[in-house]
Amino acid sequence: MSTAVYSGSGDGERWWFAGALVTIKVPGEAVGGRCAMIEFLMPRQLSPPLHHHPEDETFTMLDGQATFVAGDQRFLAEPGASWVVPSGVAHTFRVESDTALLVAVYVPAGIEGLFREAGIPAVTSSLPPVGAPSPPRDEVERLMQVYHHENVGPPLGPTD
Repeated sequence: MSTAVYSGSGDGERWWFAGALVTIKVPGEAVGGRCAMIEFLMPRQLSPPLHHHPEDETFTMLDGQATFVAGDQRFLAEPGASWVVPSGVAHTFRVESDTALLVAVYVPAGIEGLFREAGIPAVTSSLPPVGAPSPPRDEVERLMQVYHHENVGPPLGPTD
């Protein structure tokens, strides 16, 4: 890689995954596998299971708010906040605002393959509509194993 990689507003591969719009802004193959940059648009109360993976993950909240839990830390992420979750640290979050928009950078790249394989191509640049198709749960769980993404606990509930 000898040039910058640019992804403008509205650029990227769009996927609907687990109730969110996932936009791969910079795929790993564009930067020799060094990292991947992914944008997430998520609805209120979305919370993934407590999980960990082998990639370091750096977040920046662009819009909205989310309660974030990583290891024994808990904080409210607001616009402009950034944080890093090292490889292997269990983490989750819950969207507190109507929607939240954040960017995550994964080092090294690779996890974007999970979103490509377990997601559904988004036909709009918006959250998936109610009733949008999704792959069978057992297939998503199989793909999570392939990408070393391990769920180790439940998502945050509304009062957690």
